[in-house]
Amino acid sequence: MEQNRFLFLIERYLSNDISLEDYEELRLNIAASDDGQLLELLSAAWEGYETKHDIPNDKSEQILAKILHKPKVRSMSFIRKLGWAAAIISFVVGGSYILFKGRMSTEKSDMVAKNAIIQPGKDGAILTLDDGSRISLDSVKDGVLAVQHGVSIRIVNGMVVYEGSSDELVYNTITTPKGRKYQITLSDNTKVWLNAASTVRYPIVFGKTHRDVFVSGEAYFEVAQNSNSPFRLSVNDKAFVDVLGTSFNVNSYEVESNTIYTTLVDGRIKISLNTDQKNNPGTTPDKLKSGKSASIVMTPGQQAIAGGDDLKISNRVNIESVIAWKNGTFYFEGVSFSDIMKEVERWYDVKVEYEGAVPTIQFEGEISRDMSLQDFLTTLSRYGVHYRLENRRVVVLR
Repeated sequence: MEQNRFLFLIERYLSNDISLEDYEELRLNIAASDDGQLLELLSAAWEGYETKHDIPNDKSEQILAKILHKPKVRSMSFIRKLGWAAAIISFVVGGSYILFKGRMSTEKSDMVAKNAIIQPGKDGAILTLDDGSRISLDSVKDGVLAVQHGVSIRIVNGMVVYEGSSDELVYNTITTPKGRKYQITLSDNTKVWLNAASTVRYPIVFGKTHRDVFVSGEAYFEVAQNSNSPFRLSVNDKAFVDVLGTSFNVNSYEVESNTIYTTLVDGRIKISLNTDQKNNPGTTPDKLKSGKSASIVMTPGQQAIAGGDDLKISNRVNIESVIAWKNGTFYFEGVSFSDIMKEVERWYDVKVEYEGAVPTIQFEGEISRDMSLQDFLTTLSRYGVHYRLENRRVVVLR
């Protein structure tokens, strides 16, 4: 395909203004292109796009590098090839893209009219000290926040950090409401990222023989290695994750599901079911022991799914999708529409309702979590999903 024609079709596709005939032309040409041909088309198309849109040199170099460091495309499906091509061109205008598995809608939605702009979530949380006092962490400046039992609680680059030592086992709790996320560095240098509507409870200084932490909601952990002091995570008091040194994600929103998803990114962990429901983070945090349990040792790229008395492993997991929230994006590939909207509820602090059945529509791609709710919904509406927005209530009409 001639590069000017290729650029024209890509731009039409990105602006959702492509005819069915042009879409079919683009589909056939990308599907038929091998690595070298597609790379040549993209490189040439980029030169024309750069000239037409007066792209700054530094941004141009970023995008050109993205083109040159391409994935293997010969074995890709059409939608993936098109996504790669579209992502490269759209990188300059926002760094995000979304693809619809099907025909795009030409209808416009009036769902966002007459509503105040609902901004995306941001960094923020509530810190609860051992004496029950609560401190808002929204927009807190760097510096000493509090001192407990000789341990200094500091804000460093917008995150909570603990410094000092103590012989007492004292617990703090950090809670993120809807519309907030937060990062903490524990006393052993373990890093924790909390997603919206989540809670983590931990000692301000770990004991010498064990490190016990409690979590609900969703969190990503990078655990500092210490073979002399095993790290054990209690998830909703229903499952345990035993760690030496590793990175993993836990999703355990009880209000949405009774299932716990633990995804191992790096290292090695063992997950166990707790069939002894007597353990309570509020009463026995220093003696975290499982009752009769089933356990599985996991390797990177696996996901453990725990529900009730059932524990199983899935090897078919997309790590990029699982940790997209930590990296600041909504990731759509392989995610159901209802799960996408659950994320929307948590991040924008809204209520999503459906008029009729939940749509079975599927998307590929990703969108930045930094856009307003109205912009997010407008993007989805271009693909035939329509809404009515009433203050902080989103009604899905389709």
